[in-house]
Amino acid sequence: MIAHPKARSGALALSWDKLWLFVPALAAVLGQLLEPKWQLLYVGAVFLVIPLALVVKDAKLWLFLICVLSSFNFVKVIGGNPLPDAPDPSLMTLGAIDVPLAVLLAILFARATGGSVPLGSLGSGGRRALLLCGLFCGWALAGAVVSSRSDVALIQGAGYVRLLLVLAAVAYCATDPERLRWGLAGLFLALGAQSLIAIAQFLTGSSFGLYQHFEEDSAAGMLTRSGGTLNPTVLSEYVGLLAPVVLALAFAARRSWHCVALLALFGLAGVAATLTLSRAGLISIGLTTILVVTWASLRKDMARPRKLALASAIVAMGLVIVVAFSGSVIARVTETAYELEGEAGRLPQMKQAIAMISHHPVTGVGLGNYVEQMGGYGPTLPYPVHNKLLLVTAETGIPGGVLYLALWIVALVFFVRQASGRTLFEGAFYAGGAAAILGTLLNMNTDVYSTGSAPELGLFLLAGMGIGFAARRHGT
Repeated sequence: MIAHPKARSGALALSWDKLWLFVPALAAVLGQLLEPKWQLLYVGAVFLVIPLALVVKDAKLWLFLICVLSSFNFVKVIGGNPLPDAPDPSLMTLGAIDVPLAVLLAILFARATGGSVPLGSLGSGGRRALLLCGLFCGWALAGAVVSSRSDVALIQGAGYVRLLLVLAAVAYCATDPERLRWGLAGLFLALGAQSLIAIAQFLTGSSFGLYQHFEEDSAAGMLTRSGGTLNPTVLSEYVGLLAPVVLALAFAARRSWHCVALLALFGLAGVAATLTLSRAGLISIGLTTILVVTWASLRKDMARPRKLALASAIVAMGLVIVVAFSGSVIARVTETAYELEGEAGRLPQMKQAIAMISHHPVTGVGLGNYVEQMGGYGPTLPYPVHNKLLLVTAETGIPGGVLYLALWIVALVFFVRQASGRTLFEGAFYAGGAAAILGTLLNMNTDVYSTGSAPELGLFLLAGMGIGFAARRHGT
């Protein structure tokens, strides 16, 4: 058997002879001090993060950095120049996040594997997930070649190839508790940062220019919807993905202050999810909370006082959120009927997507081509159908849709089977992850997000961690 590379314990090992790589970051810091801008802040972060990844020898720091970076959409901050004749400019620009993410991923891959990837070491569950993801990427790219706008479709397909690489590299890296904790810490830091930004947007009455539609006119008046650096819908999906994992690990925390910190993060995320006013997001976080609490109540190796204290705290937080924000949430809910049945409502959108699938059942219209093609099947809107699964099927054909759904069903079953973990930490991670995947699958039926955006990238990161950590338990 080929053993996984082990993480170094204790202090991070450094390559001191490479410290000169930080010199460009000093210039960026100086520029930020002279004229603060989001653009310069991003440049400074890139000049700092990439050298840090080259200087530190162990893979756990890259895992942490990739997970932190996963939730920030800097395309909205920097913008870009679209290529000529692009149907949607955002599809044809290289996002500012792509370069550092690609570099960090390559370094993580090299550090974790030593240049080789023994797939047998990932176990049958990991190989099955990688196979399904690889087949989906291959089918999507094949459909892209024969689509009407192959340039757009190939660029979008490259995004899924990157997600496949994320899944493989993280799975091979997150093979021990220390690395897993570093990765989770990165995701939790990103969740906390996005939640704090969303709350700041609500308190200041400004989106800080990070997304549009901060204010929406409704039947009950003007509503404000916080979205962090993403947008309200995408942020609610990102919160829905990570909140159940945070809560499950709060139940399993050995130290009281860890438990309190995780519970506070869960409460912060709950407030942020409420401020997005995303109906599906609120339903998702409510459902996954019930699932996690149910799992905790069935664990016999968890102290009864801990269970009662956390359950009581969750109920108290829920009541505070309801009292504070019920007016805005109810106003948002009153729009549901109109958004379902209106001319551009969710149901007409779904019928439009089904019609598109019936005309292109094998290869679809090509990734990223949905909006350009929708005029032939109904009203032309600036956004695709609010159903991720229908969108994927319309763009990659029925085989592509089946492969994408099968990937996450296999991942869900895998996490459920691991939820009875030998240790409380293992059980909590997999139980929270199973609830997260289930909640995300439900969210996919009501919302949509672009390829590789924060919720989808986070989903692949979480799945990769689960696959890698389980491989260790099977003696590989």
